[in-house]
Order: sequence, then C-alpha cells, then structure tokens
Amino acid sequence: MKTLHVTEEMLSSGKPIAQGEVLIWAKKYAPKAVLDGLAKLKNLAEMPIEKGGFILGHSESGHDHVLEPVAKNILISKAAQALIDSANDTFVDLKIFQECALVHKREADQHAAIILPPGEYIRGIREEQSVAGWVRVSD
Repeated sequence: MKTLHVTEEMLSSGKPIAQGEVLIWAKKYAPKAVLDGLAKLKNLAEMPIEKGGFILGHSESGHDHVLEPVAKNILISKAAQALIDSANDTFVDLKIFQECALVHKREADQHAAIILPPGEYIRGIREEQSVAGWVRVSD
C-alpha cells in the first residue's frame, strides 16, 4: 500500500489533504470558512471508536476511511481525540497526540494511507453541487 507522509510544508498551503471524500486541514492553516464552520458546532462529543479507530469517512460501499495509530501498541484513544456534533457532522475537531494514519479500508483500489503528525486538525467532507443542491461526494 502506498503511503503519504504529511509535512508542515504541505499543510501550510491552507489546502486540504484529501483521501476520497475526506478532507483534512491543519487548524492553524485552515481557511476562514472552514474555521467558521467548526466554530458553529455545538454539543461536541467524542466520536465513537469503530474498527480500532475513528471512522472519518463512512463509505456507502463499506470501505471506510479510518484514523488509527501508526504504533500498533497504542490505543486510538491515547493517540488522538475526535470531537463531532451529532446534529452537524460536516466537520470534526481532531487532535492528534501521536502519529496516526488515515487508512482506506478496502481490499483493492485503495487510496494511499495518509500519515499525520501530532497537531490540531479539522476533518471535512467533500461536497458537490447536484440537481438536489449541495450533497456529499460519494466514494
């Protein structure tokens, strides 16, 4: 499987790192619109741990995008914190304490794993315009 190690230089552009429909911004470089979207969230709660990590992108075909610790002897609850608003799951407030990988859980045609260093991030979901209005991108 291919791997992309995210660097400060990559994050500093303000553009998201993408894996399928999942978008990741470093909080300190995120565009104002993304920061404003995160600030509007209320009732933030810990995202549930599933498949040994935080599912940052649920795929309609079951091949999720899961954040998990790079060091396999560390629990995700010790490596990262993911806060989400159940009423508005467009954004996730993500804090990574130890290096984590965003892994595409699919047997074939996987996106490259993305290795994120410790830091504060925002997870967003890619949207596209359709006849019905703005909808989440299907992956």
